[in-house]
Amino acid sequence: EFPQIGEAFGAGSQDINSLNNGFGVGTETINLRNLGAQRTLVLVNGRRHVGGDPGTSSVDMNSIPAAMISRIEVITGAASAVYGADAVSGVVNVILKEDYQGTTLDLRTGISKEGDGEEYSASLTHGNVFGSSDEGQYLFSLEYTKDNPILGKDRPFAQFDGSPTTGLSEESAGSGVNGGGLFSSDGSVYPSGTGGFSPDGQFSQPFSERYQRVPERYLQNATERLVLSGNMKYDISDNTSFFIESTLANSVVEVQFDPQLAVFNSAGFDSAGTAGFRFPGANTNSNGLRPLTRRLVEYGPRVTEIERNMHRLALGLEGYVGDNNYEVYYQYGNVDSTQTDFNTVDKLKFMTAIDSVKCEVTDGCVYADIYGRGTLDSASLSYVASNLESESDSTQHVFGGFISGELISIGENYLEYVVGAEYRKEDVSINPNELLVAVPNTFTDSNDPNLPSVGTQGTRTFAGSTNGDYDVAEVFSELMLPIGDNASLKGAVRYSDYSTVGGEFTWGITGDWRVLE
Repeated sequence: EFPQIGEAFGAGSQDINSLNNGFGVGTETINLRNLGAQRTLVLVNGRRHVGGDPGTSSVDMNSIPAAMISRIEVITGAASAVYGADAVSGVVNVILKEDYQGTTLDLRTGISKEGDGEEYSASLTHGNVFGSSDEGQYLFSLEYTKDNPILGKDRPFAQFDGSPTTGLSEESAGSGVNGGGLFSSDGSVYPSGTGGFSPDGQFSQPFSERYQRVPERYLQNATERLVLSGNMKYDISDNTSFFIESTLANSVVEVQFDPQLAVFNSAGFDSAGTAGFRFPGANTNSNGLRPLTRRLVEYGPRVTEIERNMHRLALGLEGYVGDNNYEVYYQYGNVDSTQTDFNTVDKLKFMTAIDSVKCEVTDGCVYADIYGRGTLDSASLSYVASNLESESDSTQHVFGGFISGELISIGENYLEYVVGAEYRKEDVSINPNELLVAVPNTFTDSNDPNLPSVGTQGTRTFAGSTNGDYDVAEVFSELMLPIGDNASLKGAVRYSDYSTVGGEFTWGITGDWRVLE
């Protein structure tokens, strides 16, 4: 139906690095012409909607009440120029219902043909008029949805990792870091060289095994969402109405990935960035084995939960001045998110736990035996890991207004116009848990006098918190010149004065010709 709507994965995809992506897991965005969701402007009743992924303008369509939608208008190309640089690829305008009287209850459930991935949804919508002369109207809805997860192991196409060459699921494409580990032997007990622990628990040389990560990942995330919305309009006079709209949306999304992997290498630990699988180099144990790699399968899969709360409030006046239509409004939007990374491994505590001598003299330490198959005591998880919460917050304030109407008659048609202005202020803060922030590497030998920064927790490392804001004042205008009964010429211009980059013009010219009835 809409070939201009492209693939919209990215922030909302199945990505364990959701904190890197701005807490975007679980959002559903629109990407017109494959230019990116951030270049598609989403409006509700003609007014900008707060972004669902803090730090971006990408709107989470899940936060718009589906039960209250009357229609959706899609504008692409030069016709969207009047909306400014945020509408490079187009505009999606969601129009909510008006003059709705009655009550509707919708219930839906579904299940995959494999018997999993159950989905449930329920919505209650109610609207009516009020006042002695029905001068007021209101509408509200309550929506609840729940999607159960689908694991890769429950699908034949996800039994193995995807090949980097073909992209297909192949047994040979798994990770080289497995539950049997890879160890370097000094020759005192086992022959010199490398080896690992086979499924029967015996040390084998040589040793090569591929660990399949995809079966333990969610193909469909576990999601629960609640949206409460309402709007009201009241006629103050024959020519002026007051309106108010409000939406509260809460969503909780759980993402599951394969268990933590560890690569023991001092040089690797010195590396900056998001290489969260790199641990300090380990000592040789009493059997002459020095660990090189080990997947911590006994600790179970990595799980991240993102809870997102969105609040949107719009209020204003609309009506007529003579034959001209006008609207002035204020809008507030806020999205706050909390991301919890469960059982986040502390690399330095883990290094203590796998050393039996150090662990014995360390308070609270539970020995973590990685020298075998299935030997890693899950009780040690309480010592080496913790649940880490990170937070983000995004706030939007918008003041806007426009007036539109007909200027002069041209034959049987009119030259139509719209003139308006808008002021917008955006604030955002992204605050990773302090334990995920990189610290100077004083834990391993380094010849660098500046000491490179490293992460000691989890699978990600951050330089610190991010806080920013900007504001923009804009004016815009559009003219439509009719050419006969079947064609028109439109011109649009917008000037934006950003606090960050200064003034910017956007403009467009569009010609429409209706060839056939």
